[in-house]
Amino acid sequence: MNSSATAVFATSNSSSVKGSSVLYGIFGLMAAGFAVAMSPAAGNVLDWRTGFLGLAISVAFALANLFFPGRVRRPEGSLTLASLAILAAALLLSRSALLDLTLIGVSLAVAAVASHDGFRHLRLVAPFAAFGPLLLLAGSFQETEPLASAFGAFGLAFVLGLFPLAPWYGRLFERLPSAIIAGLVIVQITFITGFETLRPETSQAAHLVLVSLAILSSLVALSRADARRALAGLMGSQLALLAYAQALTPELAKSDVILASAMMIALPGLLLAIGALEARRGRLSLSRPSGSFESTPRLANTIPLFGLLSAGFPLSLTYVGEDLILQSGFASEPVIIVGWAVVIALNAIMAIKLFLFLCHGSAEKQRGIDLQPAKYWAACSAIAALFFASFVVG
Repeated sequence: MNSSATAVFATSNSSSVKGSSVLYGIFGLMAAGFAVAMSPAAGNVLDWRTGFLGLAISVAFALANLFFPGRVRRPEGSLTLASLAILAAALLLSRSALLDLTLIGVSLAVAAVASHDGFRHLRLVAPFAAFGPLLLLAGSFQETEPLASAFGAFGLAFVLGLFPLAPWYGRLFERLPSAIIAGLVIVQITFITGFETLRPETSQAAHLVLVSLAILSSLVALSRADARRALAGLMGSQLALLAYAQALTPELAKSDVILASAMMIALPGLLLAIGALEARRGRLSLSRPSGSFESTPRLANTIPLFGLLSAGFPLSLTYVGEDLILQSGFASEPVIIVGWAVVIALNAIMAIKLFLFLCHGSAEKQRGIDLQPAKYWAACSAIAALFFASFVVG
């Protein structure tokens, strides 16, 4: 491993330790605040939906700081993660569509400036921060259902970066630090859940457009040689399924909260595990198996766990949310539900491919610093929580 990578992961970096301490303090206060606001003693200031998602946001950002790979170990990286966490909480508590759109634009600008190329990456997030949300806003003002559904479906496709409407989304994943991308994914999940991009009255044509683009994105992800671009397709298609959950009947509205809470931990966890592996080995390729499990066994273990949990591994919280969606929608939209089942299957294959290609294939043991035992068990605790929660809500 080269000297710069060694320096990045040196545990004696005092500024990094201080930044981590500040972040954990912020996330702890956020989690405590959401928990107290849900309690009967506080008069249930927040409903269970907002409080549950808020707790998931706190856990997810704490997980982002746990891996903290690459260039974001700088003090400004700590500030960026804290800013994204606060923006995600603001999105969750907002009740204004215009404020939601403003906040997601601000969060993308914060993430772009945090990258090593600074303001040059603002042009990458401009379509994501402007065009997609503007389409969603235009759809919310439409009184006729076909137009509202069309604006909503295509605006959502831009926000999620679904192929082929948003090829720049892959470049965003390719160039920004992985911890910042994880923060952005959490902001995306919060935005999708709070903004209610799809409603029960949305037309089936809009649902068909969305599931078709999600299938295409999953297929393109499987064909990518670059690991980061493959992750962009995986994330976009999984988040499209979360958006579809909002189109279900109010009686089954908890499915999107369950799925959002699970994805807030599983998707960033997968991104950060691969980002940590990339910081040790350099740019990762999926053109052929080239990894070594024996070099970093603890880190390698987290990739399939977070990956399969992202796609809905049986008995996990993600699986419960996806099962509710598939069962509830099959009677009214069987073709579309079959399409979502295909998306889930393709993303599960992608998760297995990531593990096999990035952690196996090389007979020679590669040099690298494995995940510290404390961090490994902390990550395993988040994974175990996704399994335990399925028995609580299922």
